Amino acid sequence: MNHEAEAFARHYKLSRNVSIILGILFVVVVLLLVSFSLLYVSYRTSVDSYRSSILLGKTDDNIISIKGLELPDNTSNIVKPLNNANLISVVAKNQPAVVRILTIRCADIILKLDLDIDNKDVCTAGVGSGSIISSDGYISTNGHVIDLPDHSLVSQSITSVSKYSEILEYLYSQKLISYDMASGYLRDLSDNNKMQDAATSIVKLIPKDRIILSNQNTTYSVQISNEPVRLDTSRSRMSVRLADSIKEAKFIDKDFNLESAEQALAQGKGFDSSDVALLKIDGDYPYINLGTINNLSLGDQLIAIGYPAFVDGSVDTSKWQTVPSVTQGIVKKIGEDSSVGSRKLIISDVQVAQGSSGGPALDINGDQIGLNTYANIECADLMCFGDATIRDIADIKALLDKNNIVLKKDSAINEHWYAALKSYNEGDFVSALSDFEWIEDNYSYNYLSSSLAKTTRSQLGTSADISPKFASLSNIYQISIIVLSVFVMMVAVSISLVRYINVRHRSILLQMNNKNISR
Repeated sequence: MNHEAEAFARHYKLSRNVSIILGILFVVVVLLLVSFSLLYVSYRTSVDSYRSSILLGKTDDNIISIKGLELPDNTSNIVKPLNNANLISVVAKNQPAVVRILTIRCADIILKLDLDIDNKDVCTAGVGSGSIISSDGYISTNGHVIDLPDHSLVSQSITSVSKYSEILEYLYSQKLISYDMASGYLRDLSDNNKMQDAATSIVKLIPKDRIILSNQNTTYSVQISNEPVRLDTSRSRMSVRLADSIKEAKFIDKDFNLESAEQALAQGKGFDSSDVALLKIDGDYPYINLGTINNLSLGDQLIAIGYPAFVDGSVDTSKWQTVPSVTQGIVKKIGEDSSVGSRKLIISDVQVAQGSSGGPALDINGDQIGLNTYANIECADLMCFGDATIRDIADIKALLDKNNIVLKKDSAINEHWYAALKSYNEGDFVSALSDFEWIEDNYSYNYLSSSLAKTTRSQLGTSADISPKFASLSNIYQISIIVLSVFVMMVAVSISLVRYINVRHRSILLQMNNKNISR
């Protein structure tokens, strides 16, 4: 009996020691688990705090975006690479409010020369860019985009060299040109490279009292999405092919004198007027905030968005969509545009082209500080970019004040769009998708939104998704795996120890039996 008591005492001592070891091991594991959880929560808090510091269009200089928004292919013509901050706060933010404007002017024309030239339903068209600057559809653009000159109409009414010869004969007979000038124009008319310039110059020489215009009308059409605005020439008078995303605009006012502007540009003199105009389309729209050039300095970065005609074929395009071009550059000079008044022009190296006129020039905060108005284009065919001269946005503000217009800013479209871009850039794809889908349902003209929504759906639940829903699930999954691993480990250790105790117990009993037998 003493041997049995001794054996069970030894077994009890072994079991107690194992229990103590298991208890200590359990406490250590729990402490490790709690420490890991605290470290993980601390890490998640720091990451969330970091991401929340990335605001739409405003990041600290020492912050580098973890993800960063990228515009889908074929939604913008990015002439040169832009950094992600500009893509969000300037381009993506404002592109839905940049529009293409088509102006059509038609009239019946009589030229009272030695031999009358009479033409009916003569039309000319001009194309430019603009920006929606209020949620109720006011549009800012250049005056020369919506004001087509008489000589452009007259040029359209003259369809043969023989007619130009008759005009030259009249001008010579009235001693308005010399014989040598007339001969020079005739030579240029036979040269395809010089014909257009010669024709325009000849028409400009016709005295105004010899041009009779009647039955005139001018229409303005605005492309607010990526569906191209196109000319319809199937009728007696030129018109626009109607589409849901092509809006008819109403002329509001302008500060522009065409004749003096042409003289100023040709002679390098000061302007007698600005070159700005306002149109209006009905409906609810995204808009661009108007800023100021007062805070600009030499070397500051600017971005231009517009529709250069040579890039996509303009209103004669064969493409299924036309999207704006985006260029960037710096401020080279800020000066007055004339000796009278205080209007200002910004000289820059931002690249623009014909068709960009009237489009917004934006600062790094995404505010419109001017209109891209003139370009120093050096290629002979004009199918290239050139350095932009930008008109101060103050000229538009003055025109608004003149007409007692207060810009409407309560735009749910802008609110959802800005929120979507911010969430997307931070990796909160659940929130981003919700706002993108709201835009799709309520403003389907925003083709950027539909493309980004598609990209966002493909990112849901991935490692890049820090949406609260998926972040919480991710945390739960990770903690569950840790707890399960610890549980499995403890079960394995416990089983091993129990087996060890059983083996030792059998060993003790075997020793006792052997001793009893030996007795």
